[in-house]
Amino acid sequence: MSIEYWKVNNELNEVLYYKAQSKTPKLVLLLIPGNPGVVHYYKSFLEVVFNLTNKRVDIICVQHLGHAVKDKERKYLLRDQVDHKINFFDYLRKKKYKSLKNLKFVLSGHSIGAYMAIELYQNRLHCNIIKVIPLFPTLHSMLETPNGKKLNLLFNAPFRNIASTIVSGISFLNELFPFVVISIIRFITKQSFTNALITCNHLLKSNIVYSALYLANDEMKHVTEIRTEVIEALTKKQEIFTFYYGATDEWSPIDHYYQMKMLLPNAEVYLCEDECPHAFVLEHGDIIGKKVANWILNQKLE
Repeated sequence: MSIEYWKVNNELNEVLYYKAQSKTPKLVLLLIPGNPGVVHYYKSFLEVVFNLTNKRVDIICVQHLGHAVKDKERKYLLRDQVDHKINFFDYLRKKKYKSLKNLKFVLSGHSIGAYMAIELYQNRLHCNIIKVIPLFPTLHSMLETPNGKKLNLLFNAPFRNIASTIVSGISFLNELFPFVVISIIRFITKQSFTNALITCNHLLKSNIVYSALYLANDEMKHVTEIRTEVIEALTKKQEIFTFYYGATDEWSPIDHYYQMKMLLPNAEVYLCEDECPHAFVLEHGDIIGKKVANWILNQKLE
């Protein structure tokens, strides 16, 4: 595993990269994170996927624009992030893996990353995408969900600016007293030491928090209904989709699960029975990692 920086369309992308043992992998898994799009949170989850697929699959997790420490504070809308993922996918096909003619792709996305993965699929229908795995997907009606109703106002401009200023101060304190700040973060969030360290070093930066809240605000406005052309793309090849919903997910409540089962009766649509939360990568990455690995192994890797 390595953290790398790939330049695509003049944007430097922070990438979590698991390179298959073979020099000519048959399959690439592209994972699109949730919001915040900090790739470091996905390490333990993807480590499980990589090992259980016998290190035969290239695995790539790419940041959202504005969600890495190196990024400057800029305003990226949801559409910007979707276009970024399409451009990144094109880079993989046309440049990085240009010599591998029969290469196949699996797309996966977590939360709003699932929305982006499906938008990407709908825009690249004939590009050897053989599987799409939306995890705890937020695909529609975000403002009407329990969390959407509770948190919507916090994503607006006044709070974004206040939050960014507060986080700037916390980041400064983290430079001076890192173990004190990590201990406080662990106490408040109940995160493991590893994830608290990621939170301190890769999330609690003013530019990242602002970008994450700005994106969340735009999600509330535009993740409303699944567009007709997306539904058409989904229904034509239902068998390649594996949806995984949380039983107690307040970003994608259980009625979304039932609606998807009705919309795509021939797709695999699962409801979590392991009490995994929406932010599964924090403490339940191994559980979901095993499931994703099995779904990938069901594809023909030869």
